[in-house]
Amino acid sequence: MEAPQERPATLRRPEDAADADLRLRLLQTAQDGLFAGFDPALTDLLLRQQCAAQDAGHQAAHPGGRFDIVERDGVPLGRIVTAVGPEAIALVDLALLPEHRGRGIGSGLIAAVIGEAEAAGLPVRLSVRAENEAAQRLYRRLGFRFVTGGDGVTLPMVWRPRLDAAAVPDALRLPLAFDAAAMAADCAALAGGAWIDHFVRRNYDGDWSVIPLRAPADARHPIMMIQSDPAARDYVDTPFLDACPAIRAALAQFGSPLLSVRLMRLGPGSRIKEHRDPELSFEDGAVRLHVPVITHDGVAFRLNGRRVPMAAGTCWYLRLSDLHAVENPGPGERVHLVLDAQVTPALSALFATAMEDAA
Repeated sequence: MEAPQERPATLRRPEDAADADLRLRLLQTAQDGLFAGFDPALTDLLLRQQCAAQDAGHQAAHPGGRFDIVERDGVPLGRIVTAVGPEAIALVDLALLPEHRGRGIGSGLIAAVIGEAEAAGLPVRLSVRAENEAAQRLYRRLGFRFVTGGDGVTLPMVWRPRLDAAAVPDALRLPLAFDAAAMAADCAALAGGAWIDHFVRRNYDGDWSVIPLRAPADARHPIMMIQSDPAARDYVDTPFLDACPAIRAALAQFGSPLLSVRLMRLGPGSRIKEHRDPELSFEDGAVRLHVPVITHDGVAFRLNGRRVPMAAGTCWYLRLSDLHAVENPGPGERVHLVLDAQVTPALSALFATAMEDAA
């Protein structure tokens, strides 16, 4: 039996003047019938003008960019433009002829760019047209995530290399913002009797109470519902979450499966003594996130002896496997939305963005 022939490799080579007709074909297929019915000579003129304008724009935005033709066994398949900068690799343009789409060629080219970025420790940035949902799905499947910005016509996306867990600080503000007033209204709508005294009495003085919003699926007793069990894997929403539309909307922003979710209230004149929560760090693969809902300037959250000021509506990662303590001298209460989550690629990307913003 004959051995199957090895499939020719997809190659990149520098673009030259002889590729002008290929460029015109690629640009025309991207127009989605815009020039249908036009005089062929006029269409050719307009396409050549667009090619020149596109190249000028790319070269101005990315001096030193790499303009390549993609081919296999000498047959041109498309074009790719990339640019390596000090802070990121830009995937400026990727276009394939229609007959070569849907065969994994684009995915392979993008994967190669990602491999280059991973070796250099750089993110990959690109912009995708807002209406191009097929391309957006492809990029998301390859690990790209949407980021803020864009002009409404195009949407910026970024792929980030995996984080070095040792580089994650003990306190990190994440790039998320929430409507604290709306979440505080959710808290007020819950019956006063919903608050359950924290069961680890040795860890606090005064009033420390909890409302479970997500809990282990097999938990029935309220004490078991407020416990964060590191061995539990199946979590479900509790009936309390049904009365909290603003908090539910806030939880949806994380885009990652959440484990335990609780409201935690520290009354005025109360304190949580210095302690550790084991296995709650980015390095351990499970993180605890805090979103202050109701707070005031007198609240002092100390982590490793250092005060971490957290404003209402912000979101913080705190490495709580380290020593931490909280004091609330009053006059008001302090309520935090506290979430436990497994570290996923999406959450790692969020952390990477936060670290980049903090640099």
